[in-house]
Amino acid sequence: MFSDGQSVFSYPIKAVFLQTPDYTDPLVCIAVTVSKRQYKKAVDRNLIKRHLREAYRNQKSHLHQLAKEQKVNIQIMYIFVGKSKNDTSHLSEAMRRVNKRIKTTLNKSK
Repeated sequence: MFSDGQSVFSYPIKAVFLQTPDYTDPLVCIAVTVSKRQYKKAVDRNLIKRHLREAYRNQKSHLHQLAKEQKVNIQIMYIFVGKSKNDTSHLSEAMRRVNKRIKTTLNKSK
């Protein structure tokens, strides 16, 4: 994914994604990660990952619809690169912007 995929960024989230022509379930696969170097305590990393997954869950319908229309699978890794723990609403807005950029990038490569 990292060598062949594309990336988009909207602070504090970076997304690396790869589009594959295989049309099988699930259509969109995601992973989330938080740097151990930035957040030493697992409790902090897990909290941020939980917020990222929740933000994705609220916004995922647009990506699933795009994958169905283009008949492709999309693999996405969300990387949290922020310096401070953000609240859920800030992460939700950043996730919306990142997903919008992913969507426009995939539409251009169509």
